[in-house]
Amino acid sequence: MSIAGQRYEFTKDNIQKFAPDFSGVYGLYDRDEVIYYGEGESVMDRLLSHSNGFDGPCTQSATHFNWSLTALHERREKELLRAHEAQAGQLPRCNDRIG
Repeated sequence: MSIAGQRYEFTKDNIQKFAPDFSGVYGLYDRDEVIYYGEGESVMDRLLSHSNGFDGPCTQSATHFNWSLTALHERREKELLRAHEAQAGQLPRCNDRIG
């Protein structure tokens, strides 16, 4: 289980142009490897926070991002993290816990 859909280059311009200002989940990628799953009331605000370094240096290494809109963003994030852990045997490298 992952977030389906187009991936965009992880730049501030692309975040402001393509990321929605609505609740949902998002994935950050280092090329083809998912490095972080997150959630928030505004996908755009959360992605800008990562881009600006407010969430630590790990997620600043992302090269791409994508998202999925959902009002149940906290639950969906947990589902994504559990599925990743079940498949890969560990969480994405920038996630330190589920929930």
